[in-house]
Amino acid sequence: MVSSISSFSATQIRQLNVQTLATADIAALSQSQIKELTTSQISQLDSAQVGAIEATDFVQLSANQIRAFDPAKFSDGLLTYDKNKLQAMTGSQISSLTTAQLAAFTTAHVSAFDSRDMAAMSAQQLNALSTAVVSSLSSSQLQGLKADQLGGLSTTQLNALSTAQIQTLGNAQLKA
Repeated sequence: MVSSISSFSATQIRQLNVQTLATADIAALSQSQIKELTTSQISQLDSAQVGAIEATDFVQLSANQIRAFDPAKFSDGLLTYDKNKLQAMTGSQISSLTTAQLAAFTTAHVSAFDSRDMAAMSAQQLNALSTAVVSSLSSSQLQGLKADQLGGLSTTQLNALSTAQIQTLGNAQLKA
């Protein structure tokens, strides 16, 4: 554990070797310090370190920082402790997720998203979700999707939707 990490300056934070930090160190970072992590540092975080980021700090991450997370470590880390980080994500953070990150998401990840979160995804992002994830979307989540998002789904993904799921879609959504 790095002593007194909470007192580190922005410059000191940007110079840290994050691979040597304990999860307690990551959890001790303040909202202003978390913003100072470079994309290179973020890409090196392991699953436990990702999981240690407090939800209140997580929402401070920029779009570039979100995109920098290693997809596998990011998806594993988001479920390490609870879904608070997923539920706390802002629309701009969700829209900045890479397709590789979303492809690593499971039904457990996406179940934390509400209709506004789903609406924040592009058609390309939605298409990156696995067929199993798409077939697990709730009525509320599906109702948050726009026609262009639904139009971006693959035939396999569309075929995985149940009759009940399709019946929850509105006319405007079906004009895809």
